Amino acid sequence: MEEIIISVKDPELTANWYEDIFGFKLFYIEEEAAVMKITEQYQTIVCLVKNLKHQPMRFPSNNFGVGKYNNFIPQNREETYKSLFENNLKFYPVYN
Repeated sequence: MEEIIISVKDPELTANWYEDIFGFKLFYIEEEAAVMKITEQYQTIVCLVKNLKHQPMRFPSNNFGVGKYNNFIPQNREETYKSLFENNLKFYPVYN
């Protein structure tokens, strides 16, 4: 099983956001953490771990324009793109 751990201020609030925007499914929740499955077809889980001193990660400048290194590849890119756009989220265009 693959696991992605993300430091967050509020696991429940963040889990709700991932569920609403990306369709992740809540697997387990407690005050300090939320565990989500990306989809039923994949074993990868996302652990949202509470960190009271949370600070957004800063990565050094790079030639790719990337600031964070978590990539979630949707099954239907066009549908996901439309959903992100409709929810007024900032994102970079998708290139083939």
